[in-house]
Amino acid sequence: MIRTVVGVAVGFAIFTAVVAGGSGGAFESLGAESVFQSGVYDTTLTWKASTLVIGLLGGLCGGVLSRVVGRHRSALALAGVIGALGAAEILIYANFGAFDSGVRPEAITVEMAILNEQKPMWMLIGNMLASVGGVLCGSMGAGRARRSIGAKCARQRARITDARCCFAHRKRATPGAPPADLGCESAVS
Repeated sequence: MIRTVVGVAVGFAIFTAVVAGGSGGAFESLGAESVFQSGVYDTTLTWKASTLVIGLLGGLCGGVLSRVVGRHRSALALAGVIGALGAAEILIYANFGAFDSGVRPEAITVEMAILNEQKPMWMLIGNMLASVGGVLCGSMGAGRARRSIGAKCARQRARITDARCCFAHRKRATPGAPPADLGCESAVS
C-alpha cells in the first residue's frame, strides 16, 4: 500500500515537473506571438499541438517512474488521479466558460499567459486523454522492460547454475566419459 502511494506521488511529481517545465520552455522558445493569435488570448494551433505533445511526454515519464517505484497499481492510480483532475478542469471550464480577458498586451509573462489563455473544449479533453494515455503507455513499457530484464536474469542464473553443475560433474567423471553420462543434459538448450 505504501509503495503504491509513493509510486503515485513520485509519478505525479515527475508528470507535473515535465508538463510545467515543458510548457514554460515551449512558451519561452515560441514567444507570445506564436502562442497566441494577434492581440487576443486565443491560442494558435502550434501551441495546441505542443501542449498535447508535452502532456503525452509528461504522462510517459510519470507512468514509467510510477510503475518502477510502485508497480502496476500505482500507475493505474496515477492515471486515475490525472484523469480526475482533467475531468474537474473540463467541468469547471464547462460551467464557468471562458471569460473574455480583453486585448493582449505585447509583453506578457508565463503567469499572465496561463491565467488568461482561451482554450477550446476539445483541447482540454485532448490534453487529459493524452496525459492519461501517456501514463498507461509508459507503465506498459516499464512493465515490459522489467519483465524482459527479469527473464534475462533468470536465464543467465540458470546457465550459470547448469555450468557449475557440469563443471562439478566433469571434475568427478572418469576420463573419456561422454557428457550425457554426467547428468548435465538440461544445460544444453
